[in-house]
Amino acid sequence: MAYILKGDRSGTVRFTPTVGTITAESVSFSNKATSSPIESGGNINDHAINDPIKFTVSGTVIGGTAAAILEKMWQNRDLIEYQGKQRRSNLLMLSFSITESATNKNGFDFSISFQEMKIITAQTVQLATGKAVSSASGRSSASKTQNNGLITTSTQAVTTTSYLDSVNKVAAKKNNESIATARTNTSDSGYAR
Repeated sequence: MAYILKGDRSGTVRFTPTVGTITAESVSFSNKATSSPIESGGNINDHAINDPIKFTVSGTVIGGTAAAILEKMWQNRDLIEYQGKQRRSNLLMLSFSITESATNKNGFDFSISFQEMKIITAQTVQLATGKAVSSASGRSSASKTQNNGLITTSTQAVTTTSYLDSVNKVAAKKNNESIATARTNTSDSGYAR
């Protein structure tokens, strides 16, 4: 069986008999219960959240460039696809440890811990009014109207351009340079695609 770790920026490591092998795979699933304190001194636990999946592989490398590629995947914070007995994608390398020993003089043993990342994408949709809105969910439900008898609820997201225009107008009125330039780039260094 071929074991493959493929980074989105740093390259691919294929574990073959001449390169090394994966000796163990481990998957961990967990939930977190919310906790809200109440006046009597207790807590209410009425909701649970799925934690991100944790995934660990360990193995042996025999010489070669595998160590450099694996370290580069960690350093570049690659989103990694793993193929082995398990198939996982959108993995972020949380830790990468190397153990050198006399039993493997030309290589090393390693252990890598991953966390599965949940990736969202922003999407812009055109409303009937001609205004563009942005949705972070990746669904085209940025504008919803719900009619429950006599009650009508309407929600609408704000575009990046509208937000920046609003910030700039407030800053211009107050003539405060730090507000005008505080947020000109709405992206962060996360993994939005």
